[in-house]
Amino acid sequence: MFESKKDIFDSKIRIRPGDATGFINNAVLQELGMRDVKGWSNFSVDDELSGFNPHLPLTLRTAELHTVGRILADNIGIPTDTFRRAFTTFEPQERRLVSVQYERARVFFDGEVTVGARQWSWFETLDGRVPTLMVDHIHFGDEDPNGYIKMLREIFASPETYVLDTESNRQSLPVSANFVDEQKFGSVFKKALGGYVVYHKAMSTRDPNFDPETYLHQRWN
Repeated sequence: MFESKKDIFDSKIRIRPGDATGFINNAVLQELGMRDVKGWSNFSVDDELSGFNPHLPLTLRTAELHTVGRILADNIGIPTDTFRRAFTTFEPQERRLVSVQYERARVFFDGEVTVGARQWSWFETLDGRVPTLMVDHIHFGDEDPNGYIKMLREIFASPETYVLDTESNRQSLPVSANFVDEQKFGSVFKKALGGYVVYHKAMSTRDPNFDPETYLHQRWN
């Protein structure tokens, strides 16, 4: 239904009850070329996170989660130490991204559909690191990848992005990519451990019986 980010912004502005407190990300206002919005307060995303959470990557989205949680805690009177403890122990339950252990390394396993915005968020890191993105299986679900062509080109043009060379992946991906055979894929994956590694197998985590840690050990041992 939405044709632009401005449409999304306008829809969210309308849902705030008149007597409620609302906050707008300054980055959103800047992107839309807007100034302050009457009746709303502005905030900037935290540059540093108060505590480390092994389940979350050090990305802009994690920083946004931290910022919103901190602002909410401040406004309803939750002590800082309580908020910090909650943030550092928070574990996502929707399983769109899972932090797993493989060969004593932490790997972010992403089973969500390969849409541009979600995949690009892995590259928006707080310290500028580029992820080693290992793409096992591509599936766009109901999404039209042509709506994300520019972003997909940037993602798959990264020298740190590797796509398993299968007929299905080649047919599904509408942009050029670094397709590698199974032997090289496994070799690169094992060598990349210890860095910032994202392993993508589309839609797999939607199966409640799927165990990403077991899958990685069985697939690449």
